[in-house]
Amino acid sequence: MNLAVKNTALKLMSLFVPMLLSLTHCQSIKKINCSELNWRDAGKSLALKGTPQVTGLQELKTQCKKKDHLYDEKAFSDGYSDGLKAFCQIESGFKVGQNGEIYKDTCRDENELLFIKGYIKGRLLYLKKELTKNTKLYDQAQDRFWRKEREYTLIMNEDPEQAKLQKDVLEAYEEETKSLKEKIDLNKRELSYFKKKNQEMKFN
Repeated sequence: MNLAVKNTALKLMSLFVPMLLSLTHCQSIKKINCSELNWRDAGKSLALKGTPQVTGLQELKTQCKKKDHLYDEKAFSDGYSDGLKAFCQIESGFKVGQNGEIYKDTCRDENELLFIKGYIKGRLLYLKKELTKNTKLYDQAQDRFWRKEREYTLIMNEDPEQAKLQKDVLEAYEEETKSLKEKIDLNKRELSYFKKKNQEMKFN
């Protein structure tokens, strides 16, 4: 594998894995009869979703009913390989990036250069939209905070007891503003990183 691609893939993982881990196991697991499952189709389906093979197989096994242990890992692996060939392409990478989804290092052994080429371009579009959206929300939140701050100051001078009731609202507005500012800073850092990688890897 191209060293630049590998370094980029590792960097992508370091950026997004903590977020990915925080999102796992949030939904209830639906039990299935795995002895009747088409394991080849199941493997292909998971690959087309960009799910890592080991993770996908393990999650599938956890869905099997308690007394059902008829796993067909060979068929699953064959189907997964078929799905991976279709997934690890420029078009899929672009779609994953544009949708704001996380690259899970799925294509490290299958056309990763093509996938990352699409992913970076898609991610750049996503981040530009996110930056525009968050900047607009930040301006609105900052305006609300300033208005409430002025209101709080006036009330504080006239009725300190009443002002105490407004303090929680003021602090909530301030926290909202800070949170959006952090999102904007993160958007800018990611944009800078992906623009740099786009240039380094000559994806223009």
